[in-house]
Amino acid sequence: MALNTLPAGAFADDAISSDKINLANNFAFTGTVTGASGFEKIITTNQSSAVSSIDYTNSVISTTYKTFKIVVSNGRLTDDNANFGFRISTDNGSSFLSSSIYARNIWCTSDDSGNDSFSGRASSTTSMGLGHQVSGGNAAGESQNAQLTLLNPHSTSNNKFVTIVGAQLDSNGNGRSTIGHFRISTTSAISGIQLFNESGSTIASVDITIYGLRA
Repeated sequence: MALNTLPAGAFADDAISSDKINLANNFAFTGTVTGASGFEKIITTNQSSAVSSIDYTNSVISTTYKTFKIVVSNGRLTDDNANFGFRISTDNGSSFLSSSIYARNIWCTSDDSGNDSFSGRASSTTSMGLGHQVSGGNAAGESQNAQLTLLNPHSTSNNKFVTIVGAQLDSNGNGRSTIGHFRISTTSAISGIQLFNESGSTIASVDITIYGLRA
């Protein structure tokens, strides 16, 4: 008779050790692994049709995690010469803040510039834009990509910071890199984030993965 399920207590607590399991094999996990250190994947969104924005609430920006890494790749907008932007919510996505609370301090270089050539931008804006001096393109082969790290989002005593490292093709077809940070001028806890098209048009397609670092 085939035995497909082992009863509880079939093995002693120390019965299964590293010499009993070949970690070179492939394992399919259907549950949640706890106790691991480092960033854990929370959600992946593969958007392939036009939308006005992609919103996440506290089911993703959860107090379970103290730091979040947001990876944006293969981003395309429906219009040329436009940038992806991020905004935050302090009311679990009922609204996303669009006042000038996002102070940017970022640097950029372009592959059509001379050697050791950088340009900087510093100002208060109504969102955290992934682009720079020349906005992103939407022609064949062009995309916007970035890794953002959302720091101390749940603090109710300090301003928030978001660091960014990004790479994109601009509307002139030149490659651009972006590095720096945004300061969000609020002491309210963040409970949601929104990705949208800063031009007011729509997102054509994008892949987003969000990771969390536990408190």
